[in-house]
Amino acid sequence: MYARMLEFTVKPERKAELIHLIRAEIIPGLNEQPGFVDALLLEGDFALGRIIAISLWHSKADAERLMLQFYPKIKEWIAPCLASPIVMRLYNVNTEVSSGMFSEMAC
Repeated sequence: MYARMLEFTVKPERKAELIHLIRAEIIPGLNEQPGFVDALLLEGDFALGRIIAISLWHSKADAERLMLQFYPKIKEWIAPCLASPIVMRLYNVNTEVSSGMFSEMAC
Protein backbone atom coordinates (compact mmCIF):
# COMPACT_ATOMS: atom_id res chain seq x y z
CA MET A 1 0.00 0.00 0.00
CA TYR A 2 1.17 3.54 -0.76
CA ALA A 3 0.27 6.93 0.65
CA ARG A 4 0.30 10.09 -1.46
CA MET A 5 0.71 13.10 0.84
CA LEU A 6 -0.06 16.67 -0.14
CA GLU A 7 0.91 19.41 2.30
CA PHE A 8 -0.19 23.01 1.87
CA THR A 9 -1.59 26.07 3.58
CA VAL A 10 -5.14 27.17 2.89
CA LYS A 11 -6.28 30.78 2.98
CA PRO A 12 -8.43 31.04 6.14
CA GLU A 13 -11.25 32.77 4.27
CA ARG A 14 -11.31 29.92 1.69
CA LYS A 15 -11.29 26.95 4.07
CA ALA A 16 -15.04 26.28 3.77
CA GLU A 17 -14.73 26.37 -0.02
CA LEU A 18 -11.82 23.90 0.10
CA ILE A 19 -13.78 21.48 2.30
CA HIS A 20 -16.74 21.72 -0.09
CA LEU A 21 -14.47 20.96 -3.08
CA ILE A 22 -12.99 17.96 -1.31
CA ARG A 23 -16.44 16.55 -0.46
CA ALA A 24 -18.21 17.38 -3.73
CA GLU A 25 -15.48 16.90 -6.34
CA ILE A 26 -12.25 15.37 -5.11
CA ILE A 27 -13.47 12.42 -3.03
CA PRO A 28 -16.00 11.28 -5.68
CA GLY A 29 -13.25 11.59 -8.31
CA LEU A 30 -10.77 9.63 -6.20
CA ASN A 31 -13.37 6.89 -5.68
CA GLU A 32 -13.40 6.39 -9.46
CA GLN A 33 -9.61 5.94 -9.64
CA PRO A 34 -8.30 2.36 -9.88
CA GLY A 35 -6.55 1.29 -6.69
CA PHE A 36 -7.86 4.08 -4.48
CA VAL A 37 -8.37 2.91 -0.87
CA ASP A 38 -9.23 5.93 1.29
CA ALA A 39 -8.33 9.53 2.09
CA LEU A 40 -7.56 11.51 5.23
CA LEU A 41 -7.51 15.26 5.78
CA LEU A 42 -5.37 16.46 8.67
CA GLU A 43 -5.69 20.02 9.89
CA GLY A 44 -2.75 21.50 11.77
CA ASP A 45 -2.70 24.88 13.44
CA PHE A 46 -6.05 26.31 12.32
CA ALA A 47 -4.85 29.90 12.58
CA LEU A 48 -2.07 29.10 10.11
CA GLY A 49 -4.28 27.00 7.80
CA ARG A 50 -1.91 24.04 7.57
CA ILE A 51 -3.40 21.01 5.83
CA ILE A 52 -2.08 17.54 5.05
CA ALA A 53 -4.17 15.48 2.64
CA ILE A 54 -3.32 11.79 2.43
CA SER A 55 -4.69 9.38 -0.14
CA LEU A 56 -4.07 5.64 0.21
CA TRP A 57 -3.46 3.41 -2.81
CA HIS A 58 -3.12 -0.33 -3.33
CA SER A 59 0.06 0.05 -5.39
CA LYS A 60 2.71 2.58 -6.33
CA ALA A 61 1.46 2.41 -9.93
CA ASP A 62 -2.04 3.38 -8.75
CA ALA A 63 -0.68 6.37 -6.80
CA GLU A 64 1.45 7.47 -9.74
CA ARG A 65 -1.47 7.12 -12.17
CA LEU A 66 -3.33 9.69 -10.04
CA MET A 67 -0.62 12.21 -10.88
CA LEU A 68 -1.20 11.80 -14.60
CA GLN A 69 -4.95 11.40 -14.73
CA PHE A 70 -6.63 13.27 -11.87
CA TYR A 71 -4.12 15.44 -10.00
CA PRO A 72 -4.06 18.24 -12.62
CA LYS A 73 -7.81 18.70 -12.07
CA ILE A 74 -7.41 18.64 -8.27
CA LYS A 75 -4.69 21.27 -8.47
CA GLU A 76 -6.88 23.47 -10.69
CA TRP A 77 -9.84 23.20 -8.30
CA ILE A 78 -7.94 23.99 -5.10
CA ALA A 79 -5.43 26.58 -6.41
CA PRO A 80 -7.64 29.60 -5.55
CA CYS A 81 -7.85 28.36 -1.94
CA LEU A 82 -4.11 27.99 -1.39
CA ALA A 83 -1.78 30.33 0.45
CA SER A 84 1.30 28.20 -0.30
CA PRO A 85 2.56 25.82 -2.98
CA ILE A 86 1.66 22.15 -2.62
CA VAL A 87 4.43 19.91 -1.31
CA MET A 88 3.87 16.36 -2.48
CA ARG A 89 5.41 13.11 -1.28
CA LEU A 90 4.84 9.41 -1.87
CA TYR A 91 5.34 6.88 0.93
CA ASN A 92 5.24 3.12 1.23
CA VAL A 93 2.85 2.18 4.05
CA ASN A 94 4.61 -0.34 6.27
CA THR A 95 1.71 -2.57 7.25
CA GLU A 96 3.97 -4.84 9.34
CA VAL A 97 3.80 -2.40 12.25
CA SER A 98 0.08 -1.62 11.95
CA SER A 99 -2.26 -3.34 14.35
CA GLY A 100 -5.47 -2.08 12.85
CA MET A 101 -7.13 -0.89 9.69
CA PHE A 102 -4.00 -0.37 7.60
CA SER A 103 -2.94 -3.99 7.87
CA GLU A 104 -6.50 -5.03 6.94
CA MET A 105 -6.58 -2.64 3.95
CA ALA A 106 -3.33 -4.04 2.58
CA CYS A 107 -4.85 -7.51 2.20
